[in-house]
Amino acid sequence: MREIESWYPKDFLLRQGQSLDAVVESLKKVQAELQTRLSDTGDDALYKPIAEGKWSLAETADHLVRANNLFSLALERIKEGLEPLVMPRGRVTDDGRAISPDEEAPIAGRMRTALKDDLEASFARLIKAARQLEEIGKLEHICIHQSFFGPMTGLEAMRLMAWHPRHHLRQIPV
Repeated sequence: MREIESWYPKDFLLRQGQSLDAVVESLKKVQAELQTRLSDTGDDALYKPIAEGKWSLAETADHLVRANNLFSLALERIKEGLEPLVMPRGRVTDDGRAISPDEEAPIAGRMRTALKDDLEASFARLIKAARQLEEIGKLEHICIHQSFFGPMTGLEAMRLMAWHPRHHLRQIPV
């Protein structure tokens, strides 16, 4: 395990949308897909890791809740006039796979209903925080120094949060 040497490029995140409205639309689509996957997946598959050393769908959902809440906090801090949130430098495995920051590490075995409720609440909190920043003209302010992408504005952070569930859903068999 080692720290990353330089920040990852953010250009690919632009595919999530140019404006906050477009990003929110993208975020809501992936939220619906994630909720459907959680509803439609049997208990055995929900709690079974997708591969050796990987998370289960339930753990992935909990990780996304934690990431959404962390980024919501970052947006809320800027609204309150506080400094941007600073996360530890990103770490990767020896074969280059990103290691989630400790703040986003999932808890295993959470109940499906709790995960679904927490996901819905975390997405709503994230969208609300971004809309509030947009209303006060601070969406383009740096809100977080993210572990892998470095300093990010509120809009960039929202793009990352719209991409993040897609990244994980691609890894989970249907």
